[in-house]
Amino acid sequence: MSIFGKAIFVGATLAAVAGTLRVIIDRLLSPGEGRVDESEDASGPRSESLSPRTNPSAGAMASADVKQATTVISEHRQRDGDPSVSTTRGGFRWRMGGPRLHSLPIRAMAIIAALVGAIAVVHVMPAEAAHRTGTPPGVTKMPSDQVVKVGRHVTFSATADGYPRPTVQWQVSAGGPNFVDVPGATDRTLRFVATAADNGSRYRAMFSNYLGSVKTKDVTLTVTPEPLALGFAVFQPTGQFQNYRSAVGKLPNFLEWYQSWPTTAVPGAGPPLYWGNDEQLLHKYHLTPLISWSTDNIALTTVVNGASDGEDAAVLAPAAALAKSYPGSLYIRLDWEMNGSWSAWNPSNAAQAGLGETPATFIAMWQHVVNYFRDAGVTNVKWVWSPNVDGGTNTMAAYYPGDNYVDDVALDGYNYAYTQGAPWLTPQQVFGASYAELEGITQKPVIIAETSSVEANSTEAAQGLSKALWIQQLSTYLPTLSNVIAVCWFDQPGSVAGYGTVNFSVNTSSAALGAWERDFVTNREYRGALRD
Repeated sequence: MSIFGKAIFVGATLAAVAGTLRVIIDRLLSPGEGRVDESEDASGPRSESLSPRTNPSAGAMASADVKQATTVISEHRQRDGDPSVSTTRGGFRWRMGGPRLHSLPIRAMAIIAALVGAIAVVHVMPAEAAHRTGTPPGVTKMPSDQVVKVGRHVTFSATADGYPRPTVQWQVSAGGPNFVDVPGATDRTLRFVATAADNGSRYRAMFSNYLGSVKTKDVTLTVTPEPLALGFAVFQPTGQFQNYRSAVGKLPNFLEWYQSWPTTAVPGAGPPLYWGNDEQLLHKYHLTPLISWSTDNIALTTVVNGASDGEDAAVLAPAAALAKSYPGSLYIRLDWEMNGSWSAWNPSNAAQAGLGETPATFIAMWQHVVNYFRDAGVTNVKWVWSPNVDGGTNTMAAYYPGDNYVDDVALDGYNYAYTQGAPWLTPQQVFGASYAELEGITQKPVIIAETSSVEANSTEAAQGLSKALWIQQLSTYLPTLSNVIAVCWFDQPGSVAGYGTVNFSVNTSSAALGAWERDFVTNREYRGALRD
C-alpha cells in the first residue's frame, strides 16, 4: 500500500470511530422510550408488560411490583408537568431523559478528529513508510589496513545499516583491479591466518539488500615474515657446540644432533633417545632439541613388527618414557633423507636388500613409531619428516606418511661444488625445485634441517664465488619461502667417519664467519624460535 493509500485509510478509520462515538453519545444522552399498557378483557385485568426500547431485557420484569413502580413514577412526572412523559389510552409512555441533544457538536468533533488523524499521517507516516518499504545499505564502519606477521591472525571488520538488514560478502584482489568473493566470508568480520602469499592483497566488503549494494573502501594486507629460528647441527653435542659458541659468541635457538637406535642384539648399547649430558646442555643454554633419530641397519619390517620381535620393548618403550619425562618440546627427525639410496633405511639400500621393502614399508614403520608414542601418552614430541633435495624429480611423495603423522617437514641440501664434481649451486638452485615439490605434498611448516657450503676453489673464486657470498644469498633467499620457519647450519669439521673430508664448518674462513654473524646471527629475521 502506498503512503497516500495509507493516509486515506487512517483518515477514514478515524472518521468512522468519531461517527460511532457520536451515535453512542446520542443514545446515552437522548430519552429512551418504553410503554406500559393497561387493558381488561371480559375475564379480568390483563398482565402488564414493560418493554423499554433501549433495554429489551427489561420486558422480563413484567410484574405487579414493576407496574406499580412505573405507575408511581409516571404519575409524579405528569403532576410535575414533565414533558417527557405522556399518557395514552389505557396507560402511559415514559422517557428516561430530557430533550435529544442536537448532533452538530458531535459531527464537529468527528471532523476535528479526522483533521488530527490527517496531521498524524503527514508527520508520522513518512518515517513509518520508509521503514516498511526499505532503505538501501549504507556503510557505517569501514575496514582498515592491516600489518601482521606470517602465521598470525588477520581481522577485518565492517558494518552497514539499511532495511532489510543487508547481507555481506567479503572480496579479495591478489593483484590488478578485479576482485573475487572470499568463499564463506559472509559475516561482518573476516578472520584468517596470514601467509606470505597474502602480502599485498586488497580486501573489501560488499553489503546488499533488494534496494541496492554498496562497497567499503579497499584495504591492504601487509604480511611481514615471522623471524626464522636459527639452529646448529653437530655430531658431538657437547664438544662441537662449545667450539661453535666460542667462534660465534652467540647461541642458536635450537641444537640438532644425531642419535642411533639401540639394537635388540646389544641391549643398553646406547641411549634410547639422548644422553643425560645432552639434556644438561639443553637446559643450561635454553636450547630446543632437534634429534635426528635413525634406525640404522635395522630392517624396516622389524620395526613394523616391533610388538612381536621385541623392538617395541627394547627401543620404543624406553624412548617414549624418556621423551614423556622431558620438560619441553622434543623435535624428532626420524630416518631423514629416506628418498636417498645412501640412507640405510631406504628400501633400495643394501641394509634392506632381499626384504621386499618399498616406500610403503617406510610409511608403515613411521606410523608404527608415532602411534606407539601416542599410545604411551607422549604429547610433547614434534615429528619432523625430512627428505633430501632431489632437484624436483618427485622422489619424496612416495615416502610421505600423511599429515596426521607429521608436525613439520624439512629439507636437506648442500652446495658441494667441486668436492663432488658438481657445479657451484646457489641456495635457490639447491632448494627451489624441491621446495616447490614439497609444497605440492603438504602445507606443513618447513625446516631447512641441514645445509652448508664448501669454500670455493681457485676456479670458482675466479668467477667471484665464495662461501661468504653463498651464506649471504641463503640469508636473503629463505625468507621468500613462505612456509620455512627455521634453518640449521650443518657444522661438519674437516673429517668425519662416513661423511668424507669436506669441511662444512661455519668458520672455515674469516669471511665465511663474518657473513654468518652478519647475515644470520645478528639479523633480526633469524631471531625466531621453534614453537612449543
